[in-house]
Amino acid sequence: MQLWGAIGFFAASLSAFGALAADYWSEDALQHDGRVVRVERTVYYNFGGGELSQALTRWPNQFAIRATNPDTGDTVRWSGSVGWNPIMLGFLDKRAYLVIEANLVSADVKQYGCPEIPYVFLRLDDRSEWKVVPGVEFPKSLLRANLSAHYHPVSTKKHQSVEDVDNSNKASERSTGGSFARDIPANFAAWQSKYKNQYRVRPRRGCEHTVPSNEDPSHPQWPGKPAQKVALEILEVKVYDPQWVIKGEQSGNSEWTKLSYGPESAAACRALIKRVDDSSDRPELRGWLLFAKDPTGNRKARGFEPLFCNERFLWFTDYDPTDRVHAILTKFAHDGELVYRLKFEKPDEPKHFSGHFMRTTMRAEGGYLYFEWWNTNQSGWDRQVVRAMKARVREPQ
Repeated sequence: MQLWGAIGFFAASLSAFGALAADYWSEDALQHDGRVVRVERTVYYNFGGGELSQALTRWPNQFAIRATNPDTGDTVRWSGSVGWNPIMLGFLDKRAYLVIEANLVSADVKQYGCPEIPYVFLRLDDRSEWKVVPGVEFPKSLLRANLSAHYHPVSTKKHQSVEDVDNSNKASERSTGGSFARDIPANFAAWQSKYKNQYRVRPRRGCEHTVPSNEDPSHPQWPGKPAQKVALEILEVKVYDPQWVIKGEQSGNSEWTKLSYGPESAAACRALIKRVDDSSDRPELRGWLLFAKDPTGNRKARGFEPLFCNERFLWFTDYDPTDRVHAILTKFAHDGELVYRLKFEKPDEPKHFSGHFMRTTMRAEGGYLYFEWWNTNQSGWDRQVVRAMKARVREPQ
């Protein structure tokens, strides 16, 4: 609920945001029946947040409007908190209706019940209080923006005609990828923003609980899930004293990359999986990897990419923050069917030199996994090596 209320309340809210300056202009708001209503507009400047240059700059981001109801002659007022901009003021059956849009990430959406889209629909009741109306119940004839969606201190004229408003909104529609729309969406399905799925999973202040969960504690790779313990066999050890320093390059195209990563084989493994990002229409899978050859489209894996793969299987190395002692590997078929999950006790680590798989050395042969386990440290772009071990573990049956 938004109240124009007493002057003292509004002054207090402005003081809280440090608003000491304002701009004023007017706009012609085209009504659904062809009438035009003149709307007096105000924007207040507030200090920004974040880095010092932003914090010391005032931004035009807090709006207020005033108009006359053409059916009753009553004065209609609205003022909002930082980040909310009125984009439609309409009159139907002697009542005033308003649509506001959150045009800042920092806008407080909790006050309106955490709406699923950055639009809020309001109706003025008999006590001159703005009440939230569900979008599906809002008059369809009023779902057309007739106020400017964005304020530009340099280019905004002191009076905006109907054509000025529509041209400005047309440009805003293009520049925001449809996040703002002149044909106002009443719900998530109707919102044509190219960024709508990202908006759905973006934590909003006070509304974090509305973000769909992508956690799956039942998944076999989830931290704490059981793994079959196997013994690590050390086949050969080489100690570097002094350290072997492999020179690196900022581009990443270094000898270390070729030794440890193997760009070509890594690319072949990546082709077998697809990461689900925030733009997916399946938010419960964001951050997971799906298997390209899975006919169901539902099997998934954790991790950035496979550790290595061959013509039939993929192996992932898993990180469990509750277990720093073991290295964990999970094996899947190309279609995502789980084969096994194993763990082995990591070799002791020289101080400051962590141990890890050398993915370019990994192979599955004769019921064993063969690989090299190196202890290294990074200094700038250079890699320091103190020990290299050839090892193997028996694959679970």
